[in-house]
Amino acid sequence: MVNVPVAATRRPRRPLLVCAVSVFAIAGALTFVGRTSSSSNAEPVAATWWDPGPLTSWAYVIGENAPIAVPTNIGNVQVYDIDEGNQNGLGANGVPLSDPGTVSSVEAVHASGAHAICYVDAGTAENWRSDYGEFDPSELGGADPGWPGEEFINVADWSTPVPAPYETLQTIMTNRFELCKQEGFDAVEADNVDAYTDDDIGDFTLTMAEEEAYIDDLVSVAHGDGLAYFLKNEVNGDSLLDTEAPLVDGEINESCWQYDECSALSILVKEGKPILNVEYENFAEAKLCPEALAFPMATIHAGLELDGTITYGCWQYGATSAPTTSSSTTTTASSTTTTTDPTTTTSSSTTTTTGSTTTTSSSTTTTTVSSTSTTRSPTGGPHRGHGGRH
Repeated sequence: MVNVPVAATRRPRRPLLVCAVSVFAIAGALTFVGRTSSSSNAEPVAATWWDPGPLTSWAYVIGENAPIAVPTNIGNVQVYDIDEGNQNGLGANGVPLSDPGTVSSVEAVHASGAHAICYVDAGTAENWRSDYGEFDPSELGGADPGWPGEEFINVADWSTPVPAPYETLQTIMTNRFELCKQEGFDAVEADNVDAYTDDDIGDFTLTMAEEEAYIDDLVSVAHGDGLAYFLKNEVNGDSLLDTEAPLVDGEINESCWQYDECSALSILVKEGKPILNVEYENFAEAKLCPEALAFPMATIHAGLELDGTITYGCWQYGATSAPTTSSSTTTTASSTTTTTDPTTTTSSSTTTTTGSTTTTSSSTTTTTVSSTSTTRSPTGGPHRGHGGRH
């Protein structure tokens, strides 16, 4: 459907098997409601940001070496998830410089009536980012196995003073979110904020409570910048999702159907938060989509490279048209936190599996979202844009 210049990144975490998936039905129109964020470590922030409500379609295109062609076989989508860029140097104020290709891509996404999520790695330091040198080396841990050039960040030290010329984690992440804002994004996806579940992250350890406090701080910064905040995965068999679901605005999930853990995301459905799911396993459309549609979540099947090649989008399964994009973007937050608690019902047969008439072949026809082509892989750096779970 589109050619979107994107950048390096991705990421999932190791699987955790949980109970079989519960099936839910939810009423469908997009809603836009004001929210006020608060944090255990930050003052409450009143601001205006996009509150997406339930979403039914998306494209995950954070792979490098743009432009990335999204096949027309998935129709019009409501959301694109694109990398932040952050490889063009730093401005005088320390904020990474905007990438022209990213800016023009986001503008074109908006022109199509869709929204754009900004991918930010908030849990590991990537050595090809412009602000990598801002991290105090003493705040970095061991290498992230399987992801060359990345080191775990001690996220417990949000505002801990660091020696010159380094910056605090609070300053670095605040500047990254400011970059997303300047590039015109509507939301952020903060990746790798679950290192407390990893066995070896270096010479420090992290607890769930410390990760929760970090998420709260990130949400507060995002909302203060007028950006919605999407969790990434966080299916760890504990209470983190229950704690954070009322505060965040949505969830990016990888492979919950493959690992039989989608039921852990039910709290997000209850809170009226969208779940944007990508599956990499070779699922047949007729097997995956009826369950994914009934859950409900916006599910795509894509390759691990996340380079824009999407095999199918489940919202088209058994349907004659793709979902329409939303016309509203933001509302002003009130002074108190509001959460939605839509009634969910269990459906034994919300979708009927039939011989699918939906085609899943990749289309060779594309629409150009941006005329600027940008390659993000650093000189001598690793090829980025992989999916898959640890």
